[in-house]
Amino acid sequence: MGWRLAAAQAATSAALELHYHLRLEHPSGHLVAVEIEVSKVDEPTLDFAIPAWSPGRYAIYDFAKNLQEFSATRADGHPLPWSQPDKETWRVDARSAGGTVRVRYFVFANDLNGSFSQYDTTHANLNGASIYMYVAGHKQDPVALDVETPAADWKIVSGFSLSGDQHSFAAANYDRLIDTPMEISPEVTTSEFQESGKTFRIAVHAYAESPGPRKELEDGVRKIVHSEMAMMPAPDFDHYTFLFHFAPDIQAGDGMEHLNSTQIMISQPLDSGGAREAVEVAAHEFFHLWNVKRLRPAALGPFDYTREDYTPSLWFAEGVTSYYAYVHL
Repeated sequence: MGWRLAAAQAATSAALELHYHLRLEHPSGHLVAVEIEVSKVDEPTLDFAIPAWSPGRYAIYDFAKNLQEFSATRADGHPLPWSQPDKETWRVDARSAGGTVRVRYFVFANDLNGSFSQYDTTHANLNGASIYMYVAGHKQDPVALDVETPAADWKIVSGFSLSGDQHSFAAANYDRLIDTPMEISPEVTTSEFQESGKTFRIAVHAYAESPGPRKELEDGVRKIVHSEMAMMPAPDFDHYTFLFHFAPDIQAGDGMEHLNSTQIMISQPLDSGGAREAVEVAAHEFFHLWNVKRLRPAALGPFDYTREDYTPSLWFAEGVTSYYAYVHL
């Protein structure tokens, strides 16, 4: 069938030091500011690219269309020349960079779903592939990330950490960076429970909620986690986060699996019906923890973010996942 265990991409050149800084500063314009500082540069040019698609999606999304005001400088702020060889790639001339290149750009973010991102006066929901560029040939290099929030009461919820007050993070590589969505808001609420020695967190961003449906949601999530963990091998993480969004104004619900988290958007309030739908989606996305995230069709990885990947095995990746979701419900 052409399946294999997911494996790290082999290194292609000497590792760079990659430091990403994200600022939420223009909510009315839905603009997220990103700076990438690249150190230990000894190459004449660096290609910075934004993915054309996102893992777990089987279509081209052209995230480059939302990228604005790209610039490149040395560490001292002196501009560096750059060109754009294709719609997703910005090529920086690094010959006079002195070992450090800084690029800055904005991302327009006003689409709440499992692929794009949204930033407004109430929250920021960030999906990495739509936000973070990568340095071609260096997706395997470790990444540092700092996040600057609009105010101190905006909490950061993601698979990186169980602390909502943590603003600095580390990722083993670019794949891991963009596989960790974030919900940043003063209104997100969280609860935790334990299962098989692992910590599970339920995070909810909703326009309105009441205690009854919230308990229904939490009880349902606990049930599917207990059932699926009893069937499958213990996963290789210490904690897992369910990110739920109840937003009646979005056109359609959505769900997306990630390495130790999931994003689930429900296009109705957190009432009894919304809670039931959220648990049904969670059963599917949580089973992806094993089927697709740890075991996937060989054609889908290592990830090539420049083009779509074709596979005849989606019947297994999605169909088998849906079957066991219903079993565990």
